[in-house]
Amino acid sequence: MKALCRDTNAFITTMLDYYKLPKDTPGKGATGDIYKIADEIETAVNANLGGQRNLFVNLVIHEFEGLLFSDVSAFRGEAGADDKAILELARIKNDPKFPTPEHINDSEMTAPSKRIKNILPKYNKTLNGIPIAKRIGIEKIVEKCPHFKAWIENILALGREGAQ
Repeated sequence: MKALCRDTNAFITTMLDYYKLPKDTPGKGATGDIYKIADEIETAVNANLGGQRNLFVNLVIHEFEGLLFSDVSAFRGEAGADDKAILELARIKNDPKFPTPEHINDSEMTAPSKRIKNILPKYNKTLNGIPIAKRIGIEKIVEKCPHFKAWIENILALGREGAQ
């Protein structure tokens, strides 16, 4: 990564799933709410990679599939999703213990992808996840997921800086 950052006119970012991060990931011992944990891990990983001004890590809370709960109607037709499946996904999304799609996770067995696979056994991240995300649209995901929104705003700010 450091070698890629030598061009100070280029910017590099990542999209890492918090779920199943290796135990030796810098900052992994952070505590607090999920947003504080994500910020601390991102800061620690960035520092570990040399603190390059043009490199910033983004941690998806808890995993990519959490973002898909931004609009569960977008699952319709994917991996056999019917009205019953959409209702079950909506029940999860609307659970009061999950203020945002980024909060959907109680344990290793209830990570967003596991919840989806439980309802839609044919779900495949690479085959179904991207089309679902496209149907949801980045605007809706940004609206529903504050940490993801901050990452996108950071990227957009880079574009504005470069245009000046």
